Amino acid sequence: MTTVVKLKNSSTKFKGKDTEIQRFALKDVWFYFLTTAPRPNKGKSASAEYPAKNSSYSVQVLVSDEDILDEIEQSKSREGYTKVTRAVVKREDFEESFKCEPPFEAKKYYFLKLTRHASYADGATYAGAHFAPIDVVKDGKRIQYNADSIRLIKAKKHADHDDKKSYDALALDLMVGNGSKGHVILAGNWYEFESEVKQKPIQESFVITDLIEYVSTAKATGISDEEADILGLGDLETTTAAAPKPTSPSDEIDQSTPPDDYDETPLDDDFQTE
Repeated sequence: MTTVVKLKNSSTKFKGKDTEIQRFALKDVWFYFLTTAPRPNKGKSASAEYPAKNSSYSVQVLVSDEDILDEIEQSKSREGYTKVTRAVVKREDFEESFKCEPPFEAKKYYFLKLTRHASYADGATYAGAHFAPIDVVKDGKRIQYNADSIRLIKAKKHADHDDKKSYDALALDLMVGNGSKGHVILAGNWYEFESEVKQKPIQESFVITDLIEYVSTAKATGISDEEADILGLGDLETTTAAAPKPTSPSDEIDQSTPPDDYDETPLDDDFQTE
């Protein structure tokens, strides 16, 4: 059963002021479509110069019952978020939606939908604002995928880039399959939408206690031996190119401190969508 733990509140910069944010832990949840690399937002596309701009990290978090989501939503008698995005999937639609069986039997399944932007509005990135660490518990060990584990998706140089900022997208070489179980820590994010100020949860960090590793069914189509002979390649010695060595953020711009001209909020005030 999913449980909610109220954590110590934190603070962030919003409209130039220190503003309190709500924090919760959801224990014993299941993760679906958890992305560890930026994905373009709806109607947007990535570019070589700004690989993280207009992109997000997202996840759908399955809880054991709908009441869990009520516990993190603000009411007259309870602290919480003013905006909690939910989704409901019927039992008969579950396997088609997620390509796996549900972890428990129910008529309906209730999800918390979380989205965290992958860059500031200008496309610059900072690990402290645009990266959610993941701890994986496996074989009695705690494997940390933190800022030192980041793989950079290098941005092509552009004349508009600020030399003091990084525009490389941040990714992890960890594929989390649907139905993986664990815990998630939520942090509040203040934003303004249609002149109304709201606070919604975003993913601060994950703990995966039961990892289902994602295995792609897509296969690259290579050249068969027969085709190689036709193309005159049959008599050549064949070797496999080595993968490039991952680049650490420390090799480039320091990602340990945010740019001076940004608030600490993971999402800029003028970069919000419902």
